[in-house]
Amino acid sequence: MDGLPTSAELAAWYWLAKVKGVGPAAFRVLIENFGNPASVHSAGIDDLRAALAPHRSIRTNAAEAIEADKRQLHGFEGFAERQLHLADACGGLILTLADSRYPRGLLAARSFAPPVLHVLGRLDAFGPKRLAIVGTRGPSDVSVRWSKELARDAAAAGYTIVSGLALGIDAASHAAALDAGGSIVAVLGCGVDVAYPPENRKLYRRIVESGLIVSEFPFGVSPSGDLLRKRKKVIVASADAVVVAECPVTSGAMIAARAAIQQNKPLFAFAGGQGDPSRGSGTALLIEAGLAAPLEPGGGIPAAEQGIARFAPPVGGDRRFAALSVRPAPAGRGTEPSAPRLLPARRERSLHSQGYRTSSLRMT
Repeated sequence: MDGLPTSAELAAWYWLAKVKGVGPAAFRVLIENFGNPASVHSAGIDDLRAALAPHRSIRTNAAEAIEADKRQLHGFEGFAERQLHLADACGGLILTLADSRYPRGLLAARSFAPPVLHVLGRLDAFGPKRLAIVGTRGPSDVSVRWSKELARDAAAAGYTIVSGLALGIDAASHAAALDAGGSIVAVLGCGVDVAYPPENRKLYRRIVESGLIVSEFPFGVSPSGDLLRKRKKVIVASADAVVVAECPVTSGAMIAARAAIQQNKPLFAFAGGQGDPSRGSGTALLIEAGLAAPLEPGGGIPAAEQGIARFAPPVGGDRRFAALSVRPAPAGRGTEPSAPRLLPARRERSLHSQGYRTSSLRMT
């Protein structure tokens, strides 16, 4: 299914993705068994149980949750139609797992690929080799310079730089790769038509023109701490390897580090912390625990590529990470800057009905 799906088709995708207990892994199994969400909706409870039962990682009550939620499908029909209008208005796309244009590198992350992906920009920016660079929003000057150098070298070596468009390390890496003529994928914790944080508005526009912005969240959705945290898993799923370039133990970048461990992705860290050891306390902890391979100035891409080639997942990695007792602080701002509402009221109500906040920072 290529091109924008019909509103009826898209409604079924949105519906199934919002059923509690149906994560990306269960969603993928259901599509493989039934072909599309509409057929899942039509399936009986016994068929749903039979499809999901062999998979121990899927919640045992997922079939019951789907059955109980079937009557909610009609509530997504108007929502899907308005999402298609928003996509068309800003030149974006809505890609489902059934669309051949869905980025292959993300599609390969079976249990972590969002069933519905909203994109804005150039799809060809999602290149065959991808490196995620994440870190603190308040980095040291040394770590900023190192991150820029790494991003430039990675871009020159043909890597697409994946990050989250946050202040600090994310923004420095995105900008350096763009300056070097490289490809960029920015993964947002809001709608792709929302320039967040507003301090990165110019960088956002550059990425729309020359790179790719993606989000599992619908057009017009406002950022929140929960959504900003959730996007970390998609940042990691979109990359072949992950570099954490300085962060404290309370940083949201530690969520990305754990996601890399859970997804069996090579994890590297630059300890940083020059002038203030607390800035690099998280990356230092990852290195000391043997969960991340250290990278140093001047080593950069050659060292990372050697590490990727020799990578073996750390034994008991997620259990060892949990033993570190890391508790990242809430991500992002607690509230948005005051600004006039840009979405028509009916579109705001549509998003609110699906549990999302709408944003005053939309670019279209």
